[in-house]
Amino acid sequence: MAAVILFVMPDDARLTIKRLALVFSLVPLILVLLMWFNYDRVDAGIQYEVMLDWFPLINSSFHLGLDGISLSMVLLTAILTPLAVLASFEIEDNVRTYMALFMLMEMAMLGLFAALDLIIFFIFWEFSLGRCTSSSSYGADRTGNTLPSSSLSTRWPAAWVCYWQFRLSAGPWGHSISRS
Repeated sequence: MAAVILFVMPDDARLTIKRLALVFSLVPLILVLLMWFNYDRVDAGIQYEVMLDWFPLINSSFHLGLDGISLSMVLLTAILTPLAVLASFEIEDNVRTYMALFMLMEMAMLGLFAALDLIIFFIFWEFSLGRCTSSSSYGADRTGNTLPSSSLSTRWPAAWVCYWQFRLSAGPWGHSISRS
């Protein structure tokens, strides 16, 4: 929602967009700090769990939750995002798009660390790869040129993982390993 609000703002309101992005990035930090201090360390299993039926045909659900390790990763993300937004205050070109992509990247990383369903995890994973490459290449060149190879270099590992998953599930000769 923060990304949409930033993206619909006029492009000439650069300082307002930067300040609003900082405020929007502080909201998850406050919420995660509340979760951090209310986390039950005695029962250190999955907490703050949400599970909704999403794709029952393949037994997939929208399943999010946090354990101790993922909560620490979410906290680290929530701390670093406002700092990165503050470090980006010197950007003057395409501020609206940059900050909107930054908010999308934060959402994708928070979802990635909280995902408990494998399909939801991979959706957040792919989404975070796309947002990371877009926003990192967006301001990489001061002349305004983007780096098209950065998106390709992060897509190749995902393509190799998909390829090898298919190869291993299909067996060495291209047919199923399981016998009926």
